[in-house]
Amino acid sequence: MSTESTSAASRAPVRQLLRRLFRCGATGAFLVVVALQLALFAAPWFWIGEILQDLRWHCGLASSATALALLPVRAPRRASLALLLAAFHLWPEARLSWPSESADAAAPRVVLVTANVLFSNGNQAALLDALRATNPDVLALQELTPPLRRLLERELTELPHRAFSPAEAWHEEGAGLGLFSRTPLREVRSLGLTVSYAPGLEAALDTPAGALRLRVVHLQRPGKPWRLAQRAAGLAHLEPLEWNTRDVLLGDLNLTPSSPRFSQLLERTQLRDSLVGHGRQPSYWRFPRLPRTLGVPIDHALHGCALRAATREVFELPGSDHGGVRVELVDVGASP
Repeated sequence: MSTESTSAASRAPVRQLLRRLFRCGATGAFLVVVALQLALFAAPWFWIGEILQDLRWHCGLASSATALALLPVRAPRRASLALLLAAFHLWPEARLSWPSESADAAAPRVVLVTANVLFSNGNQAALLDALRATNPDVLALQELTPPLRRLLERELTELPHRAFSPAEAWHEEGAGLGLFSRTPLREVRSLGLTVSYAPGLEAALDTPAGALRLRVVHLQRPGKPWRLAQRAAGLAHLEPLEWNTRDVLLGDLNLTPSSPRFSQLLERTQLRDSLVGHGRQPSYWRFPRLPRTLGVPIDHALHGCALRAATREVFELPGSDHGGVRVELVDVGASP
């Protein structure tokens, strides 16, 4: 027997072992994908399933990778099922990239910015520069601390009209919401949210795109059953409010467009998602070193049907685990 034949024979068991390991890994990944799907179906009764509803994009990516892994091991049925699950999970957020009707380039517009600045932000000078660079007409902030509030009140002279939630004096270690505007704020009031990070703000104002009513909120994040219950209570508080065609809801909703609760919010308020036509745009990154596409779009600017998002983008917020959302709205009338 030649040396080459002996070497090939000695490598054969290793190749067989590697093939078996790969097959076992692909099969295990498929079982995980099936388990995720079962958990999603059980969402009304199982809190982990409700969390997974906000992570359907990631379930779709996992299903896609599993389908590719199953192809070399000759498991076409399982690969086909994984691909179908991938399409099912990716579609709710992939469809956001489908082009929508463009706005009139000459139409007056208002620039709204919403940003969760992170209560422990230690880079406030750079954060101020980033916020100012967006040139907003209205700036809505979440997790605003007293030191940052004092800095912004002193420096943002171009946005002289302000409102805060809670309205009473803040504890030095606390945080809340802030609303900064170029034009006067009218009819400012609390939304009365009792199970969120702050009571919420409502204000009316005149803008280049016409009169608007803004509502700013920061809903509870998911992660545990009691947190999900508080988020649901916050949504249940918002949905019955009066919503008209010129209303805007800004803030960290801790909710992704793939969640049925997000669809329910849009249906019950008749608001529209500014992401439509502008892509998925993740705005929160739990692990910032990973690709940004693995983040989640939980910071939102929802608007009534008399408005359209001419542009929308997520920008870097120094010192925060969120990106800010900048949206330009134009008046298109009360179109259906």
